[in-house]
Amino acid sequence: MLTTTQKIAFDLLVDLSLAAKTAPSEKSADAIRLAAGYAYALRRDLVLSGHKIVFDKILLENRRVPVDAPDFFEQIHCLEDFIGIVGRIKSEE
Repeated sequence: MLTTTQKIAFDLLVDLSLAAKTAPSEKSADAIRLAAGYAYALRRDLVLSGHKIVFDKILLENRRVPVDAPDFFEQIHCLEDFIGIVGRIKSEE
């Protein structure tokens, strides 16, 4: 179950991810960096709340950045996977 704050952060993350996909490249990079900050904070909060966040093994191997590093989420595929993970948590409510 997500808290109200986690739901708000998730919704912002989804909006920023969509903006990153549709914006011109310089604005897309800004949106990804901003989304990465929200994703990092949300992931940390979810883990502290007892949620298990598990990424695909291939994604982790290809990313070569620890999942608990702030810059892990500075890649659109990591953001999309995380949105899917949190979306499943949200749908369990």
